[in-house]
Amino acid sequence: MRILWIESDAVFSKQQAKRLSGYDYFVDTVIDEQKAVGQAREGRYELAVYDLSFQKEVSWELIKSLLEFDIPVVLIIDRKDTQLQINAVEQGVEEIILRPVRGEDLVARLRAVIRHRVQISHHRLESSGLILDESRYEVIDERQRIIALTRTELVLLRFLMTNSDKAVSKEVLLKVLYQSGQERVSNVVEVYIRMLRKKLGRDRIRTVWGRGYLLCAGGSTELKVSDTLIDD
Repeated sequence: MRILWIESDAVFSKQQAKRLSGYDYFVDTVIDEQKAVGQAREGRYELAVYDLSFQKEVSWELIKSLLEFDIPVVLIIDRKDTQLQINAVEQGVEEIILRPVRGEDLVARLRAVIRHRVQISHHRLESSGLILDESRYEVIDERQRIIALTRTELVLLRFLMTNSDKAVSKEVLLKVLYQSGQERVSNVVEVYIRMLRKKLGRDRIRTVWGRGYLLCAGGSTELKVSDTLIDD
């Protein structure tokens, strides 16, 4: 597995590369954003780690460029900054890791992101007028629009599609999005629901008061909810 590690401190980034090499990862380190884009364009990376431990500002343009090359981005931060985490989620960052983090935990988190991309099958899921193509990270609606999704949007939409006749609570969706022990953004479900509504249409995902979120067919004006509520 090849990883692109972007870090402003050359000594620290080389230390991380040496640590990850012990887990059979090949790591290229860069300290310059332009060089990072060049490396991403020329290389074949399964993952990019953008470490902000020694930086005060995040380059959203860099993240955008990496995602355009279809490279999932993991962001490492050294302080809990809710707004930064929300912005990262909205920009399509796959995973946010808060320092301090142990080496074994870091490797486990990176493996989880890579494993998800490798294990995605080529089957297509159809529900509520949508066709979800997991291998391409795309969904097709009734108007035959092809809509690109981030990994987390895909995970959330897939769960809603497989439970399209049921209202799904926020607590369940949090468990779907996060593994046990991972750092959570308090309103991450609302953020992703808003992003999916922006892409699919506001009425596609309805809020059922006191119950959760319900996926509806496009153009549907009648709200139909089964007696089943998916909750804790």
